[in-house]
Amino acid sequence: DGDSDSGDDSDKRSCEESWRLITSLREKLPPSKLQTIVKKCGLPSSGKRREPVKMYQIPQRRRITKDSKWVTISDLKIQAVKE
Repeated sequence: DGDSDSGDDSDKRSCEESWRLITSLREKLPPSKLQTIVKKCGLPSSGKRREPVKMYQIPQRRRITKDSKWVTISDLKIQAVKE
């Protein structure tokens, strides 16, 4: 059990780091450039499964909101950039 717990922690931590990276990239890069990166790498919230953006966007965001609300804000910003 301890092993799987620590695995979850590192997943959450790397997810938050990815969001911080994307948020900081948004300030430095033009939207089109960021869009390309997000399309290529996928959003951090995709976890280990690789799914099309439209499929995981909403359910994943709802799950993340419990931990960190600021993720939702950057998620909405990225979605706005795409649209």
